[in-house]
Amino acid sequence: MKPWRVIDDGIEEDLRDVQLRLPFPDESTIDTARACAILHVSAAVVYRLTVTPIAPGSETMSLVAYSTMRGAPLRIEYASMVRFLDSVRERHGIPDHRPIPVFGRYRDDDLLPFPWSDTITVNDAAEALSIHPSKVLLRIESGQFEAYQLGHGAPWRISRNSLARLIASFSTRPSSVRPYNLDNIVGR
Repeated sequence: MKPWRVIDDGIEEDLRDVQLRLPFPDESTIDTARACAILHVSAAVVYRLTVTPIAPGSETMSLVAYSTMRGAPLRIEYASMVRFLDSVRERHGIPDHRPIPVFGRYRDDDLLPFPWSDTITVNDAAEALSIHPSKVLLRIESGQFEAYQLGHGAPWRISRNSLARLIASFSTRPSSVRPYNLDNIVGR
């Protein structure tokens, strides 16, 4: 028997057998590298999100992922990425201004509560306001900034627009310092 005949018979036999089906069609998943690019985090953080509940006490993980074989990179369910970022948006009270998804998917920049390029760090905001970073955190907690955190202990990302609005409010607010009234000082 010729060797290619054995290979052809093996292929035909494999085609007759039931094929292994992946849990999700490939169109509904993204790879780890893309998830890292969307979230602007390392692969270790993405892996951690696959084992972290989306809310305390919940059995649903922040990201749902699977691997096709040992050592293969994770495939992350796209719907779980959208659900996770929607929960981040909801947890921090950030309104959803995303455009309607094209072909069933949002653009990567539209998934975050606001585009990454429109965010700054706590230290950048502290420098712009000439205050200590801990005071910026207090302003975030009081709701003066639109900001989000992907998880407990993750760095805060502050909307540049909300910082600009806060700075503009300083210039339009009447000054709390009253000018001296020389008549009262001299005693006239």
